[in-house]
Amino acid sequence: MKKDDVLKLLLANRGKIMSGGAMARELNVSRTAVWKMINQLKEEGIAIGSAANEGYFINANEDILCKGSVEMQLFDGSVLSGLDVLERVDSTNSYLKQKASQNFPDRYVVIAAEQDGGRGRMKRNFYSPKGQGVYMSVLLRPNLHISKINFLTILSALAVYDAIYECSGVAAGIKWPNDLVFEKKKLCGILTEAAIEGESGIVDYAIVGMGINLKQNQSDFPCEIQEVATSVRACGGREVSRDRFSAQLIEAFFRYYDSYMKGDKLMILKVYKERLCMLHKKITVLEKNGSYTGEAIDIDDEARLLVKKENGDVAVLFAGEISIRDF
Repeated sequence: MKKDDVLKLLLANRGKIMSGGAMARELNVSRTAVWKMINQLKEEGIAIGSAANEGYFINANEDILCKGSVEMQLFDGSVLSGLDVLERVDSTNSYLKQKASQNFPDRYVVIAAEQDGGRGRMKRNFYSPKGQGVYMSVLLRPNLHISKINFLTILSALAVYDAIYECSGVAAGIKWPNDLVFEKKKLCGILTEAAIEGESGIVDYAIVGMGINLKQNQSDFPCEIQEVATSVRACGGREVSRDRFSAQLIEAFFRYYDSYMKGDKLMILKVYKERLCMLHKKITVLEKNGSYTGEAIDIDDEARLLVKKENGDVAVLFAGEISIRDF
């Protein structure tokens, strides 16, 4: 018997008290073995309550993030090849880079309750406090040319949008190319990294990292980002359990990923364009050598942003080292 078996039994009966004897019979082990597993789970931070002379329980509304609880929420566990759920990590992307070098398989997922060194685009830090969000990375081994890697970011943004809406009712917007925002404040950041095979340009592996702010009050954010960051809770969304949200995000991600890999690029672009929140608005484009203003008028068939400058010229933007402001 594994402690995950004990956890899954408690989760399946969330909100109910189960006696040690009943759990022992269900799992075909001794009551002492159940007691030991319960204590191990408590030491790992799982909030298991106990009632004298009655048994053990997990509260119905307890927010839990562990491997067993995420797996129980998945409708189809076969969409991924493996899952690690960690209490703390430097960054989930860095963790999976190490695993990729050890030949971990395609569709491997890692989730952390906290990141010490969460990263965003352009080497910016990503605020990742314990218990306040979901910090997830996915290891992929797609047969893609590096020039198509931006589509992994796009479908990730669509998956995060779906998971936020389904779990909380908050309808976010996508700020090109990779941020989820609500009233211009950032709910989620996405970072896609890849390694290529020699000079072929074919992707050896790609890692997509997604960091979603779920439970912070607006005042919880550090002063320097309070005006630009927000969370699902601060947006007035329903309370979100991290295990359910993680499962929803995994399923949405692989739904879009499988569609794209089967050639349904037009559907991905259509939905992405519908959810972009800065089209037909005046924006400021920040580049290495300066900035300019213009109107975001469309995206092309490679999801590049088309911006009409004030002089009438149309610029085609690649994500790279460009930032968008004042949309």
